[in-house]
Amino acid sequence: MTIKKMTLESLSNELLIELFELLNGIDVLHCFLGLNTRFNSLLLIYFRTYRVDLRSISKENFTLFCQTYLPLIINQIIHLRLSDDDDTPRQYFHLLSAGFKLNQFNRLRSLTFDNISSDPMINLFFFCDLSRLYQLTHLKFINCRISELEKQSAQDIIDRIWSLPKLTYCYWDLNYEEDDRPSSRQFIPSPKNLSVEKLALYEVCSQRVMINLFQLLPNINHLKVDMFSIKFTGHDWKQIIVKYLPQLKVFQLKMDFSFYRFINDQDNEEQVEQYLATYRTPFWIEHHQWFIRCHWRLWMASLCICIYTLPYKFDYFPVISNAYDSKTISTCPHEKYFSYDSVQQVSYSSSLFEDDTWSYIQLNNIRILHLQLPIDHHFFSIVPNIEHLHLLVVDIPERNDHLQLQALLDRALNLHFLVFNSWDTLEMPPYQLASASVRRLDLQGVNQSRHRHSYDLKQCMELSQSSLAIHCRVVLIRVNQIESILLLINSMINLRTLHVLYEDDQRSNRYDLVELLKNYLSSPWTVIRHNYGHWIFQS
Repeated sequence: MTIKKMTLESLSNELLIELFELLNGIDVLHCFLGLNTRFNSLLLIYFRTYRVDLRSISKENFTLFCQTYLPLIINQIIHLRLSDDDDTPRQYFHLLSAGFKLNQFNRLRSLTFDNISSDPMINLFFFCDLSRLYQLTHLKFINCRISELEKQSAQDIIDRIWSLPKLTYCYWDLNYEEDDRPSSRQFIPSPKNLSVEKLALYEVCSQRVMINLFQLLPNINHLKVDMFSIKFTGHDWKQIIVKYLPQLKVFQLKMDFSFYRFINDQDNEEQVEQYLATYRTPFWIEHHQWFIRCHWRLWMASLCICIYTLPYKFDYFPVISNAYDSKTISTCPHEKYFSYDSVQQVSYSSSLFEDDTWSYIQLNNIRILHLQLPIDHHFFSIVPNIEHLHLLVVDIPERNDHLQLQALLDRALNLHFLVFNSWDTLEMPPYQLASASVRRLDLQGVNQSRHRHSYDLKQCMELSQSSLAIHCRVVLIRVNQIESILLLINSMINLRTLHVLYEDDQRSNRYDLVELLKNYLSSPWTVIRHNYGHWIFQS
């Protein structure tokens, strides 16, 4: 029998492009750039649609990317995602230091800032170029932090966003220091913006600001709204849509609010029925076929209400209370089993899913799971697929639950972040657990005494040699000896960021412990005090 050998170069261009899609972009450049003219041409084609996602990239690979590859492809990149989380600390600063500005990405269509913190340099060199990204259609700020930013600078950023000529999608998720929070009117564009067709609003708590925004974005055809404490009826929404959103085709709504609670349960149910009747009119049922599901439960002196359009289109599961004390109803004339595939976050409770309402449900795309062991026999029918699981927060009541947890880790092939929220065992996490994918480990949970456990030197040594921690880039831990910190930094070769709680770090100390620690840290490690008792070490 003759076995034919096939070389990589014998593959068609189409197959090679598909092969590139399966690999990390930085690795593709490292392996194939400069190999020959054909591969150089294919790489240019590949990067015309390549999403340059710089989350989790190591500092060495980031430096290599900036120095060697980025100058060659910067005019080809259409998707860019920058991150400043614990995996990639101060990434935007390093990009600036390498001599790059936003306006050099002149074909950019999608830009995402992930966990970026405000800084005078980023405002001066990054945001000032934002309005020059003339091809940009999608802009996202995900879990970014704003502090020490002048009000006029914040207004300038917002004005630059609204001035982007082709912008059709903007996601604004920023956390502010209280004194730096811009007034709501700063977010309103002026004059009218006719290019924006899709709008998503989260945690809306001002009716006036929302309606003012609708008035200035008349071409919205896709609207997603998550509201709190505003009691809009179906009649209220009809009036708003007809008057301000005449082009609206897709409406995804979630509202959480409360009514006054009556003593009589029948009166409470009648109150809910009267409210829900406003969503059973021809405008909702016949003209648009927008159906609503309503959950309600009694809580102290209130009747807590959650309503949302079907199918459900939000990230987190809409009900967090036990099924025993909640009721539900929908406006759909013929009850349908609508999908909840959009749900990415859930706190799993066996009692929550015992109600017949949820007997059919499957959560296939969970990325964040809060779980108390042991899991019951319903779990894998409700959550049949955990291959997308990114963050697992776990409570461990008993030692025997470790086997279940290991079974979960074996199936969660893309799990990145593992949090031990609490444990009721004498032995300390991470036990003898193993995972090839976990890169962030949080050990700052509470022990059987409901206190945060402080790891001693011996336990830190065991941790640094454990199968679960050996690949970790980020660790959060509480220690009772400063020597434990140096041990972890020097023995965990993949560590990039270490969050440490140390209760003896106090303002009244004779010596500043952070300043003392700096003398013992090897390059490139640095330390900052987030607050007294909380240190952050980064390399």
